[in-house]
Amino acid sequence: MARKSKYGVTDAEGNVVKKWMAGLYIRLSREDGDKDESDSVSNQRMLLREYSAKLPDVEVADYFIDDGWTGTNFERPGFIRLMEQIKAGSLNCVIVKDLSRFGRNYIEVGNYLEQIFPFMGVRFISIADSLDSYGNPGQMNTILVPFKNLINDEYCRDISNKVRSSLDSRRRSGKFIGSFSAYGYVKDPDNKGELLVDETVAPIVKNIYEWFLDGLGAITIAKKLNNMGIPSPSEYKKMCGLHYKVSDSSVKGPVMWGYSAVKRILQNRMYCGDLVQGVMRVTSYKVKKLQRVPEDEWMVCENHHEGIVDRETFDKVQRIFDTDTRMTQEQGRITMLGGFMRCADCGRAMNRHKNVHSYGTYHYFVCSTYKKVSKNVCSRHSIRADYVENAVLEAIQAQVAMAVKIDEVFQELEKNEKTKTNTVMLDGVLAGKEREIEKLSRIKEDLYMDWKSNILSKEEFISMKQRYTEDIERMQDEVLTLREEIKKQSDMKNFRCNNFVESFKKHQNIEYLTREVLLELVDTIYVHEGKKITIKFRFRDELQRCRELLELNDLDLAHVI
Repeated sequence: MARKSKYGVTDAEGNVVKKWMAGLYIRLSREDGDKDESDSVSNQRMLLREYSAKLPDVEVADYFIDDGWTGTNFERPGFIRLMEQIKAGSLNCVIVKDLSRFGRNYIEVGNYLEQIFPFMGVRFISIADSLDSYGNPGQMNTILVPFKNLINDEYCRDISNKVRSSLDSRRRSGKFIGSFSAYGYVKDPDNKGELLVDETVAPIVKNIYEWFLDGLGAITIAKKLNNMGIPSPSEYKKMCGLHYKVSDSSVKGPVMWGYSAVKRILQNRMYCGDLVQGVMRVTSYKVKKLQRVPEDEWMVCENHHEGIVDRETFDKVQRIFDTDTRMTQEQGRITMLGGFMRCADCGRAMNRHKNVHSYGTYHYFVCSTYKKVSKNVCSRHSIRADYVENAVLEAIQAQVAMAVKIDEVFQELEKNEKTKTNTVMLDGVLAGKEREIEKLSRIKEDLYMDWKSNILSKEEFISMKQRYTEDIERMQDEVLTLREEIKKQSDMKNFRCNNFVESFKKHQNIEYLTREVLLELVDTIYVHEGKKITIKFRFRDELQRCRELLELNDLDLAHVI
């Protein structure tokens, strides 16, 4: 009567009939270029089953399959389960179709075949390579085995480079190559490389931007979305039937909105219409660890698709992230002046505090260096928040009045016949100067032939050449000056798009301060001792350009306002 032993089946006399308990290992990966039908899982399974049936000393214990897993490393679920059973003593034989199915990492494959399997007493069989560590152990020690492993490794490297090159080419041409589109977008069913706005959730994205500009913090927004029952981006992908897996396997149940999800939406240029790709890349074809690519190497295609929010809104949100903002503990909101207040002496942020009196409650700012570091390093610089808000409002109103007046002046200048005549005159003078330079250059070139023909003496040649060179250089300087003047005239004609004028002018009737206005117009508010402040406005370069253009037309900015 036959009975089972640890490594097979024995007959009544105790002779081993089947000595080896085999695990049939199957792997397939499109990433490695495994596209042949012969490498399919079903064909590998059939080949391994038929081959093992011809071996009288082998009994098939189980199949171990890694479908869609790269061979460049051994972090594969099927292979890990195979090794666990080998370590437990359930298996002592591994059979594969060929060495490339086992793996494509030259060093790792060699380690298993030469060190690990021999040490553990595991028989290894590769059918296509005619390798059998028990049936023909000498074949395992030939140069052919490491050579084949090296070829498999090199093949994988070559395929990886070709795939990466192909993907980079598509990125550069403005094709979206991601597996999943960003929340708020869907892939165009007629062109997978293009994106369309997902009208179902696009309003949620707009709300997130509006709430954030209204002063709500990212955590508060996440809580609000969860309370409203809005599915998070990962849950929404699952609802749409996409095979999306959460990277954090410890998460149980539905994935909720969180700070990171909201922040990603608020900082993703995708939402203002730009396609940004190539932000992350794997270290190598063997090491699949992702690393961040320097920003100057990203592949950016501006205005690639329809934006869910306009660029001005997106830029305002980025300025909030660039400032040191704090939220009120009671409401989860960013305060009006949050991120704008700086100490004029030490440059550190000002801390906001609340003071409660019998006559009322007010907020004030104190230098954070004085409050938290040392009173010997910087002074208090205390100032009330309402005082700052009023002062900033008055300063903005003054800037608005300046922008309006400048705009009116330039409109008049554009209509001025003198200005038009001046531009035509400058163009004529420039053309004359350029013709004169060309004429003098020809004369200078002819001097050499006159000297060689004895028409000029050597001294005359040197003197005249020097004189013409100086004349040409002087006129070239005049041409540069004329071109600068003409450019200024042209800039004045196109002045309607000046950011300073346009940004301040649209707030002509401003009566109260809002955080949105601050984000658009103010860069930093510096606080000096004695309750004095200095406001650093945005668009300072554009204002300076206004001054230069006014000076060009014999106007002083002080006389304009």
